[in-house]
Amino acid sequence: ALTQVLRQRTRGTMSEADVLAEGMMKELKMDGEGGFEDLEDHEGGMGDEEDDCEDEFEITGDAEQDPETMKFDEIIGALEEFIMNPEFQEKNEAFCRGNCDVFEDTDENKLAYTDVFQRYTGELEKSMDEHLSATVEGFDMAEFSAMLEQHKDELYGDVFDLLMTLSSFDAFKELMLSYKSEAAEEAG
Repeated sequence: ALTQVLRQRTRGTMSEADVLAEGMMKELKMDGEGGFEDLEDHEGGMGDEEDDCEDEFEITGDAEQDPETMKFDEIIGALEEFIMNPEFQEKNEAFCRGNCDVFEDTDENKLAYTDVFQRYTGELEKSMDEHLSATVEGFDMAEFSAMLEQHKDELYGDVFDLLMTLSSFDAFKELMLSYKSEAAEEAG
């Protein structure tokens, strides 16, 4: 179920950081000396209009989320923690470096690729499930898969990339080829 949800998801969306940066850039402009100046202080900038808009839009921290959304956010946070863990990163990198030489950058996919992909997904899913079960009270992979279906348009960045390598053979092959290319550059 987890891999089916992820297969429905496509690349090409902006990351949360990109969205934030775009919003911030709209509020800043370059000054004549190569730096930024706040448009509020610039004549004719946003500052003149901002006072008119203040009453129309207000962000507050009092909005309550439903328990399911809170649990989904907790799981995603735990996944981010899992991905950033140096032990996981070392283990993942060792697996990819140890198996990338099997892959070739051709349209043809060899049977050996399937074995490597199945070992990767099996080990990663097991590690993820163990971590999430230990850190998220009442974690259930089937429930998480259903949550992913409901929130599929909200996943960006490292969590999405990791989950894609579990569900998309093409994303996995791309990952392995990048490790192979990196290894060739280091050797040569």
